[in-house]
Amino acid sequence: MDLEYLFQIILKKIDTIKKSIVIADFIQSPIIEIAGELTLNIAARNTDVEILLVDDYYPSDGFSKRLPKLFKWFDLPFSFKRIFIKNAPSKVKFTTRRVIENTEFIKWPKSLQEIFEQIIDNKNISINKFLKNLKLNDVDVGVGILSSIISKTKDNNPNYFFYKKEIEKAFYEFNRRYMFYIEFFSEEQSYDKCFIFNGRFASNKALLAAISYLKIDLKIFYYERSHILNKYTVRNHMPHDRHKIYDEINQCWINRSSSKEANLIAKTFFLQRLQGQGLSWFSFSKGIRDKKSNQIINSLIESSDISRKKIIFFTSSEDEFESLGEAWFKSDKHASQFDIIKNLSKLVENHNYKLFIRVHPNFKSSSLRVKEKWNNFFSNINNENIRVISPQLNVSSYGLLNRMDLVIVYGSTIGIEAAYLGKKVIVTGPSYYSDIKAKINVIDSLESLNKVIPEIINKNIYTEKDISESTLPYGYWCYKCGIKFQNFLPSSPINGKYFGKDLDYIFLILVKLKKRYDFIKNIPRLLKQKLNKINI
Repeated sequence: MDLEYLFQIILKKIDTIKKSIVIADFIQSPIIEIAGELTLNIAARNTDVEILLVDDYYPSDGFSKRLPKLFKWFDLPFSFKRIFIKNAPSKVKFTTRRVIENTEFIKWPKSLQEIFEQIIDNKNISINKFLKNLKLNDVDVGVGILSSIISKTKDNNPNYFFYKKEIEKAFYEFNRRYMFYIEFFSEEQSYDKCFIFNGRFASNKALLAAISYLKIDLKIFYYERSHILNKYTVRNHMPHDRHKIYDEINQCWINRSSSKEANLIAKTFFLQRLQGQGLSWFSFSKGIRDKKSNQIINSLIESSDISRKKIIFFTSSEDEFESLGEAWFKSDKHASQFDIIKNLSKLVENHNYKLFIRVHPNFKSSSLRVKEKWNNFFSNINNENIRVISPQLNVSSYGLLNRMDLVIVYGSTIGIEAAYLGKKVIVTGPSYYSDIKAKINVIDSLESLNKVIPEIINKNIYTEKDISESTLPYGYWCYKCGIKFQNFLPSSPINGKYFGKDLDYIFLILVKLKKRYDFIKNIPRLLKQKLNKINI
């Protein structure tokens, strides 16, 4: 049975609803198209539905670039509205609201004012300390603001000194959206259900805080992209609530109609991933059989290492985890990757193992501050038993797996992919597959890690086949999870055609032309500055 039935059950419940509203405030492909798809799906059930396009003219989550008024016809919000209205049934109400001014600091909620001032006064201290417990109307708005800031800075511990601009933008975004939603829902309260994107960003928390402030009885659903390009998901919980995702994966596997077909689908998912196909996002690794990559791997493993037990630790982008807050960790008791690597460093020396540390390829997009922190950390590891594999080294992470005796991850999906290959796997942080009965080892303390590694690496409790087959529920869920697009045809994770039209093709061309125009316009000023320096 297709997992889509779970989402269709959710949508069937909407049949008795007085009115639904879909919020489209993340103006990027394919998210805005998902809002459109969802609206038409609800309308097809003869349910009253309205789509609200939040047209924010300030930098915000999901959208900030705007074209000059002369070309506004090709601006993303206008393009989406034009295409949607042309193809949607008349019973769908389309509402556009522009957000064209910020909320003055003096009009912010008092708790936001106080926290913002504390952050400025302690500009060298991580803002996480101030925001993690900040609530407004019983909504964890601090986590949302923090999530937006971390997503922009790519730093899991930002402070005001380094990221003044990004922090101020996130606070202003939250407050103007908060006031916007209070005004909007004060005027119109006839909705029963509200559909929003993702749920973790500042703009999402502003909506939830506004609804809570107005004491509106409104059921909230969350839409998101799926694990493959041609589907999207709708849930009554945020997509990163991993404990509910565990139940979803297990239930999906229980409800499969054919074990043979489910196994084939799951294996197809893993095989495509191992070939370097991203499926839902761009792949960060080459395929497992890439010849050039495997030649590099052969050179990394010295002749003296061949007979030694080899362990590999895959780092994760900590900013992704940190910005998810309590819904991801459920407690503050989790070891950092630095602590885990330090422990592994001592362990491999005591047992004469070889440790390879594969730095996540996406580390290249981290902030300079984060890069400096990690580089300083690695420079202090003087251990001949350790080999750090730089993110710049164009080597397949999947190819590395084949040469290892034990794979340790913090929480990235390569852990479940390694298990599919029959590898022994230890997961040291939260993940989407920690509690789905896969034959992997979930270790939540440094003491346990030191104790179990020698046992795991030297004993074969499960066969490679048993380990591999235990991962199939995850692969099946990834492939079957979601509702298929009806009107959007994706060509990549960020491109596609909506009702046969490329939503942002002309927009991107005009943005590039504007950049060139601005550069040419500034040439006289730049030349003048250069001449002044020469004269000095």
